[in-house]
Amino acid sequence: MSVFVYLDRPEDLAPKVSFVSCFIQANNTILMLHRNDDKFYGGTWTTPGGKIDEEERAIDSLIRKVKEETGIILPKEQIVFVKKVYARNQEFGFDCIHHIFKVVLPEIPQEILLNKNEHQDATWITPEQALKLNLIPGQKECLELVYQ
Repeated sequence: MSVFVYLDRPEDLAPKVSFVSCFIQANNTILMLHRNDDKFYGGTWTTPGGKIDEEERAIDSLIRKVKEETGIILPKEQIVFVKKVYARNQEFGFDCIHHIFKVVLPEIPQEILLNKNEHQDATWITPEQALKLNLIPGQKECLELVYQ
């Protein structure tokens, strides 16, 4: 799976979509979601997030997507913008813009209301452990950007 992640926008980038993701951290662990097998890049692990709807701000999309996927309501004032990166998916032939956010919660939420239409499992693990998972393409680079 050939996905290239760039810190600086390539001159020939032609993004078809923008999306958000959030590293939700609590007790030195992060929340990782296991995508349903029938979804785009099924069976891989990723952080909560998704496509930004037209006319939607990245931060608002992030809050919406995290709530839809996990039931977690993120306090807007605690969300930290990390970086905007650019990705080129050679396998499917499209470019995208990826807005990366991070939030540190005081404790792991007691319950994750997993959206079973999207994800089959969720786990709280260290960033180092997450790097050993079967990650969605581009997730490894984002993990390393945030935690190394």
